[in-house]
Amino acid sequence: MNERLASIQAVARVPFQRICYAILEGITLAKDGVIGERRAESEKKKCPPLPAPRSPLPAPRSPFSAPRSPFSALRPPPPGPIQRLFPRRSGEAALGGLLFLLVVAGCNPEPIPTPYERLQAAGKDAMQMLTQAREATNAGQYAVALGLVDSLLSMAPDLPDAHYQRGEILMQLYQIEGADEAFKQTVALDPYHRGGWYRRGHVAIERGQYHAAIRLYHHQKEVILSSPKALREYHRRTDQTALAQSWLQIGRAYELLQRPDSARWAYEAVLASDSIHAQANAWLAGLYDEEGQPQQALTHIRRAWRQEPRNPDFAYQLGTLLLEKGSLEEALPLLEHVAAVQPWKAGAHYNLGRTLIALGRTEEGQQHLAVTDQLQGLDQLIGYAYATVARFPDDAERWRTLAELLGRVGRRDEQQQAAAVARALAQNAEEQTQPAAH
Repeated sequence: MNERLASIQAVARVPFQRICYAILEGITLAKDGVIGERRAESEKKKCPPLPAPRSPLPAPRSPFSAPRSPFSALRPPPPGPIQRLFPRRSGEAALGGLLFLLVVAGCNPEPIPTPYERLQAAGKDAMQMLTQAREATNAGQYAVALGLVDSLLSMAPDLPDAHYQRGEILMQLYQIEGADEAFKQTVALDPYHRGGWYRRGHVAIERGQYHAAIRLYHHQKEVILSSPKALREYHRRTDQTALAQSWLQIGRAYELLQRPDSARWAYEAVLASDSIHAQANAWLAGLYDEEGQPQQALTHIRRAWRQEPRNPDFAYQLGTLLLEKGSLEEALPLLEHVAAVQPWKAGAHYNLGRTLIALGRTEEGQQHLAVTDQLQGLDQLIGYAYATVARFPDDAERWRTLAELLGRVGRRDEQQQAAAVARALAQNAEEQTQPAAH
């Protein structure tokens, strides 16, 4: 009895909130394991056999955008956390055991603070420093931003948003391992964080771990849906968007796994709550187009374009489908818009040239076809340059080369980001050599 009392007193000395977070995360993982297995069995029963694998998505041209495909090859899925800890059929027993631990511990934590309350508790200096770090990151001043965040973490090492911001900066610098560690710290300190699990999914995509990415995006959804009432109220304006983004990235990961039926299921989950969601409609249209269902593709891409009529990606997708259908007069202004706002897009010039020639404007069409040939050569060089910086992310000179190539074709936003990374790396290298000079 005395030993039991001593153990209970030892547990009591640990902050209740940390105990509850640990148990809550275990419950969520156990729940994911049980529900995931049931969902997979259900999908097998109701889904038709998958079609033959289609060609993989093109490699990404920028590490700055939301992930579509990684630089590395496909890898088999790693075992899930429940599979490692428990036998296959013990998920429900594990869930019951964790719930029992929660009750036995008498866990009645204090209300979980909102992100703003955490920041307030850290003090005004911490709030100001985090704001400055975010502003520096948005301005592409990554070395400055990283210095501010490191100073902030020395003041408030338990502030989740400080670790999250550090991860964001390192993702911009393509320091994948460091970014993942920062996001792990974020969710360890705040399991209900709205971006931590999502960004860990991005890291998994960059590593080519698509199954792991899907699990992490699902976990982000579960975290949002299982949050305490106070946190749901605090995030009420953004949670619906966050849920949709998680579903979208699940769909893209399934596309990378060449599982179009599963990708369609994810996109339709977004449309079930928002039938006019632009990106979900656009990506669903792409699936239908690749499966040879142009009418369904047109229906969905029109919905996307109506929501964002100035979006060049949607205009290009719609214009190309209309061209293939033979609706030349309708396709022409769309493709002209894309070629004007994205003059580096070889496909836009090619399809615009085809449209003009079919309309009898042969000379204009030939000019756009000639531009296509020039752009394709530069696109190949840029693709090689992106692959190189992904392999050698610490090499400032390679980032400068990439920035120069991007500038030659007018891709200004990407050029500025690549140049910002090069400056940050060069500044860091200079600071490291300064002590040796004294």
